[in-house]
Amino acid sequence: MSEVLLIESMTKVTVNPNLIIRVWREEESGDFESSQMEVREIILNHIGSGNPIFSFLSLAKDIISLIKRINAIEILDKNGNGCVVYVNWP
Repeated sequence: MSEVLLIESMTKVTVNPNLIIRVWREEESGDFESSQMEVREIILNHIGSGNPIFSFLSLAKDIISLIKRINAIEILDKNGNGCVVYVNWP
């Protein structure tokens, strides 16, 4: 009997010492490195383009709209406080 494995990667992006973002994403293959590079690039481009950050929730919604296959996103401040936003509740 063949098992179906569900793969999820986690990518941590340290935007600056005061902002850390972690993204949990469904993976279609085991190529985590290119997937994680894509996530980092999208997040850093979005934040670097001068888009204002009104709240962690608004930033999470923006990132969810930009990246495919996200299951959850966690946004933290320098003390590790923040929020987790799920696309669908597990």
